[in-house]
Amino acid sequence: SSRDIADGLHKARLIELSKAAYVMAESRKIGVEGTYSFATLEKVSGIITDAKISNALATAAEELGTKIISAG
Repeated sequence: SSRDIADGLHKARLIELSKAAYVMAESRKIGVEGTYSFATLEKVSGIITDAKISNALATAAEELGTKIISAG
């Protein structure tokens, strides 16, 4: 998600045009809602994060075919 609608629209368009799209986010921001949601898990190929994410999100991502790449 994004707090800026213009930024969110831009990100949504980039994801739409991409063959593969990855979201890079700090683990503390995953699951936090912004003002504008630009993509759902099934729209992205993967999430790159700094630490392990919750089991619930990891399971949901796996079910949708979204890869989780974690440094932690």
